Amino acid sequence: MRAFLLLLILAPGLLTPHSAAAQRVRTPAHGTAERRAILDAARALVRERLQPAGPVEFNVRSLGVLNDWALLTVEPRAPIGALLPEFEATCQCDCEIVTLLQRRSGRWTVVGDHFDPCDAAVYDWPSTHGAPGALFAHSIGGVWEAYVRASEGDDPWLALRSEPSVSRGTRLARIPDGTRVEASFCQSDEVEVEGRRGHWCYVHYQGRGGWAFDAFLDRAE
Repeated sequence: MRAFLLLLILAPGLLTPHSAAAQRVRTPAHGTAERRAILDAARALVRERLQPAGPVEFNVRSLGVLNDWALLTVEPRAPIGALLPEFEATCQCDCEIVTLLQRRSGRWTVVGDHFDPCDAAVYDWPSTHGAPGALFAHSIGGVWEAYVRASEGDDPWLALRSEPSVSRGTRLARIPDGTRVEASFCQSDEVEVEGRRGHWCYVHYQGRGGWAFDAFLDRAE
């Protein structure tokens, strides 16, 4: 699951980049009402899906909250500490559960989930849920570096966009050709932009996060 998470995609509904505070991901402290509410919502899903014979406890691997969104990765366990038998019988990878939650009318609701994600099963979460990219970047933690290789011209540059699209969202910045940037993850779907095929990746440039097309990026060695 940890290696898988390094490739997780991010959803297109990014927060306004001009507000640094708005993009600050936090982890609710143990014992807080917010943390309990998030875990209880995920626990209700586990009970419904697995129908365990006994109580369900969580070993929380990661939890990030950004405004009305939360990304949670847990190991479901029995009170004795062992992995929940109903889950262990079917899991084949790292035996973790990933849930994406949204706060709606004051209540946390699971809007996306995957039990034991050892493949690209959650790669479509960006287009289907619209969660903020900064939330996933915080939870994933891994980045790779690349150089911009923009189109030819007198002033070549690569657009940093608010959404993974040339038609939706807004352009946040122009990244000059040759600039070194950091990327956190890329979408799995291959698309065509300006005659090149590639993937939209979540990129960090001058303290700002947004989407750039990787056909115009060369991964740094």
